[in-house]
Amino acid sequence: MGTGQPVDNGIMRLNECQQVKETLAKHLGISLTVVDASQRFLETLKGVADPEQKRKKIGSLFVRASPTLCSGEIPRAAPPLERPRDEIFDTGI
Repeated sequence: MGTGQPVDNGIMRLNECQQVKETLAKHLGISLTVVDASQRFLETLKGVADPEQKRKKIGSLFVRASPTLCSGEIPRAAPPLERPRDEIFDTGI
């Protein structure tokens, strides 16, 4: 079974990560550590105006950050996906 790790990407609602952490602790007894990757995300998005490009950059950072969150290190080069992103996340909508 996988585990979840809340990541503060710097563009969430005010205090949203802290609220998620507190709600899960209070109601489910789950203790989480929120990873603050906001500086990395905001640096990557700096100067990017196109919403589609922003979406792709944010998604790529999350994919790259996942295996290394515990080490506190976010690699700069994304590993290639085995299947196209649209096929992986296709919701049929």
